[in-house]
Amino acid sequence: MIKQLSLAKAFAVLPVLLSCLLASMPLMANEKVTLQLKWFHQFQFAGYYAAKEKGFFAEEGLDVEIRERDPNQTPSEAVLSGSADFGTADTSLVLHRLQGKPLVVLAAIFQHSPLALMTLKESGIISPLELKGKRVMFQRNVDDAALTATFSEFGLKHDDIKHVPHNFKDDALLNTPIDAMSVYLTNQPFYYKKNNIEVTIISPNSYGIDFYGDMLFTSESYLKKNTETALAFRRASLRGWEYAMENPEQVIHWILTRYGSQKTREHLKFEAEMTRRMIQPDLIELGHINNNRFNRIANIYKNQQLISEENYFQGLNYLDHTNQETPYSTWLIFIATALILCLIVITLFIAVNQRLKSLVKIRTLELEKSRAELEKLSNTDALTGLGNRRNLDKFISQQIKECNRYNKSLSVVLFDIDHFKRINDNLGHNTGDQILATLANLVSNNVRGTDMLGRWGGEEFMLICPHTEIAGATRLAELLRRAIATHDFSIQLAIHCSFGVAQLQPEETATELFHRTDLALYQAKQAGRNLVVTADKEFSEKTTAA
Repeated sequence: MIKQLSLAKAFAVLPVLLSCLLASMPLMANEKVTLQLKWFHQFQFAGYYAAKEKGFFAEEGLDVEIRERDPNQTPSEAVLSGSADFGTADTSLVLHRLQGKPLVVLAAIFQHSPLALMTLKESGIISPLELKGKRVMFQRNVDDAALTATFSEFGLKHDDIKHVPHNFKDDALLNTPIDAMSVYLTNQPFYYKKNNIEVTIISPNSYGIDFYGDMLFTSESYLKKNTETALAFRRASLRGWEYAMENPEQVIHWILTRYGSQKTREHLKFEAEMTRRMIQPDLIELGHINNNRFNRIANIYKNQQLISEENYFQGLNYLDHTNQETPYSTWLIFIATALILCLIVITLFIAVNQRLKSLVKIRTLELEKSRAELEKLSNTDALTGLGNRRNLDKFISQQIKECNRYNKSLSVVLFDIDHFKRINDNLGHNTGDQILATLANLVSNNVRGTDMLGRWGGEEFMLICPHTEIAGATRLAELLRRAIATHDFSIQLAIHCSFGVAQLQPEETATELFHRTDLALYQAKQAGRNLVVTADKEFSEKTTAA
């Protein structure tokens, strides 16, 4: 009887002991992988934090360690050495692939590169051409694809610029002997804006250089050995980015409380807003990769003689290494099947042949339409619909040639919105964007069809007036000044502009003409704003505000 009771107690305790033992052991250990970031913890990598905190990585069976920037090695070096499984980098990955480094892109997160150059406004450097012989701080051959393309666009060779290695300090322009530094539009400009330091942004996008920004990548060997893991990491990351775009405040909270970011909440909010503009989740599928954009980057590197013409970057897209079918393989299968059927039934051959002709015609029309749209995008400012800086540069070059050949006149009007920073600070960037778009439409309706109106950058606009003397351009500028000052922009703050006007002089270059026009605009600002000032007669042509 005693033995029976003892056995009964033992069997009663056994389930409890087993439960405790099982509870102390993980049911299934997730696979550990590492992501190497290209910078410190900030909103630039929001999607990966969201994927970890929301459990998207865990749902794919992954235990992810997210490492911030390592000063001793680049993300590419970390992935190739095996110290990290995944990394983030920009389209300089194309150069690495051309150099024979087996890196593979899994997803393009930033559809537009936030990489740009920044100068102090007082330096007077406003375009890439003025950087020749100057000291420029940037990471050469590391996340520099957009800058390299911009230099190539303006004919600047590898040695035309005095390269200074990046020290990764936001205040480098103030405390380092340099003329320009590379920045991310989502990051460093906030420091200068907050400290009321006027700067000039030289953005590759203004010149039609529209490259990818941050991309998720791995090594070719890792992808081949761990295909399912790599695809799972990609899926979870894209889910994380989708969540981050819809819930920026929550992700900012995680960055501050769980990842030890040194940025303020205000800075992270600025970064979140700018990051959304780079990703454009409402227009483009998250992670979308276009090989044609890679081809353009490869050609630029070859033109810069950074790589041999014989080098190829095939295999950079992860789809080249997986069994996922691409549109090209689908077409090859379709055509092969059609040819076999043609040999069997001649009538079916005729039907398939007609079908193919129809499809080719449709595809050709689509390609022509896409090419036209891409050309328009490369020359058009997305916000206002006006010509961008690249378009203005092309137009002024053509007009100067015509003026020199036929002895015709040409005038330029440069104007910007007074106290625009106050509008952004008080009413927000969305309101600022609405005012820029409204002003662009207002001015467009008050200029001639022969004039060229474009967005010069930020809140600055330029009007190029062919066959126009300085007096006529000044009258037109005054007309525009009055139209803007009296227009109802439906906000509490008054909106008005300052104008600088200049006429092309004999043997004068576009850069010299723009510089004189900018000086006239600067004089209008110094004289009280809401004025029109000509570059030729200083303040004698000045028109005071009504």
